Amino acid sequence: MSKKTCFFVTPIGSEDSPERKISDKVYKNLLLPSLSADFDIIRVDHLNIPDNINNTIIEYLNDAELVIVDMTNHNPNVFYEFGYRHATKKPVVPIIMKDTTQIPFDVSSLRTIFYSFDVEDINSAKTRLSETVDAFDFSVDSQNSPQHTNQDITQISLLKMSDKLDEIYQAIVSRNDSETDKVAQVVAKYAQPEKSMETVMMETLLPLMIQDPDKMQELAKRFS
Repeated sequence: MSKKTCFFVTPIGSEDSPERKISDKVYKNLLLPSLSADFDIIRVDHLNIPDNINNTIIEYLNDAELVIVDMTNHNPNVFYEFGYRHATKKPVVPIIMKDTTQIPFDVSSLRTIFYSFDVEDINSAKTRLSETVDAFDFSVDSQNSPQHTNQDITQISLLKMSDKLDEIYQAIVSRNDSETDKVAQVVAKYAQPEKSMETVMMETLLPLMIQDPDKMQELAKRFS
């Protein structure tokens, strides 16, 4: 039986960079021992890609049976790919290095696997990863799962923003009367009141009076 595909989303960095070294250790010490019996584990820098790399990443995010996302150091590209995969509703497992970075609020409800390269920690992480992956149902036909383009992801983000605005609006309308009165008082204090006809006339004529008093006297005689 052919192996399934696991796409590893992780900060890559340049060769010999701290990001690359961490990613290599996670790949060799956590993912390979836990998943290699059933999965081909793909990391984008391991691919010989003649075409557009972004298209290749999107294809793996859409088509891979499993995606592992390393949130360590909060890399923006990683979170974009994480969100894209999450929107497909296909199996995704977030991981993060223990005691280095806090899990962002928006994904804190997801079951995240913590790892370090301490022997006990890495063994615990391997056990948790294996158990988590075993709990997924990979029998669902991937062709029936939602496929998303970049435009789809933009629309999803806008819908999320709309939901947040609705929440803010509901919070505002649920304020009690006393808070509403306070807001009204502040607005009234700084609001520009409607000008009276007398005020408009004075603002119009006063500069003319100052500049040409004789002309103003002539006008006054005509209308007296």
